[in-house]
Amino acid sequence: MVMIRTIFFLLLIGIPHILPAQSRGYTPSPEDSRIFRQVWEKVQHQGVPFSEIVRQTALLFEGKPYVAGLLDREDEETLVCSLNGFDCVLFVETVLALARSIALQDTTWEGFARRVEQLRYRGGMRAGYCSRMHYFSEWLVDNERRGYIRLLRDLPGQVPFDTQVHYMSTHRGQYPRLAVDSTYACIQRVEAHVGTLQLTYVPEAAISRIYPYLRDGDIVAFTTSVEGLDISHTGIILKTSGGGVGVIHASTRGAVMRSPDLEAYVRSVSTQTGVIIARPISPVERQYGQ
Repeated sequence: MVMIRTIFFLLLIGIPHILPAQSRGYTPSPEDSRIFRQVWEKVQHQGVPFSEIVRQTALLFEGKPYVAGLLDREDEETLVCSLNGFDCVLFVETVLALARSIALQDTTWEGFARRVEQLRYRGGMRAGYCSRMHYFSEWLVDNERRGYIRLLRDLPGQVPFDTQVHYMSTHRGQYPRLAVDSTYACIQRVEAHVGTLQLTYVPEAAISRIYPYLRDGDIVAFTTSVEGLDISHTGIILKTSGGGVGVIHASTRGAVMRSPDLEAYVRSVSTQTGVIIARPISPVERQYGQ
C-alpha cells in the first residue's frame, strides 16, 4: 500500500519513472573506507539504547570539514555518501544511516548507502533530482511516515508552523538543474505539496522549556524567517551536564562542531525563529513492532 501511494505521488509531481539504484555512491573512497571501519571499531552498540548509538556516531565526526554542494556536483542525480565532509543535512543523514546499520549489525558499505538513500529520497526511492527532499520539513514528515523518526508534537510551547515554501522556484538561478523546465515544474509541485504539511515548532522564547523532554541523538531542525524557506539548518541533540542541551552540527563556520546551548545557538542567528524536534526510531524496535 505504501509503495502504491508513493508511486502515485511521484506521478503526481511529474517524475516519469523510478530509476534503479546506480552504482556511484555505493563504492567508497579509500578514506571513506578507513573512516567506516573506524566507526565500527569505536561505536559501542551492545546493551546501549539507540539514542546512545546516534550520539556516539555523531561525535566521531566532530571536526570534519563543512563542504557545501556535495550532492549537486554531478549532472545526474547520483547517490552521494561521504564520511569526510558534510553539509548540515548530509551530516544528519549520514549519522542516522550509520547508527541504523550499527543497530542492525550490518557491517557493509552497501547497507549503509542504501539507508542514506532511504532517508534522502521521497518514499526512499531515488528517481532524479526532484525526488530528493530539498525542503527539510518534507524530509521530517516523509521519514516519520516510513517509521524512521518520530516528530515530538507534544512539547511545551509548541505552536503551528507555516510550511509555505517557494524559495527554490523563486531563486531558480541558484539551482542549475532547475534550468530544465520539467524539473522546475516538478519542484513547484513539490513546494505546493510541502505547503499542505501539518507541523508544529517551538519558538525561540520557549526553547529552554523543552530541555527536560529531549534526549541525546534527537534531530533538531531550525526554523527560519527567510521568505519562502522552512528550515535553514539541522543538527543532532547532545545532552550536557546539569540538564543542559547542546547540538552537534555541520556548521558553515567550517566544520562539524558542538554548540553548547541550543537556545543560545538559535538566538545567535538572527533569521532562526525556533526548532522542530524529531526522535530517531531504532530499526530493531521498528522491525519487531515495539
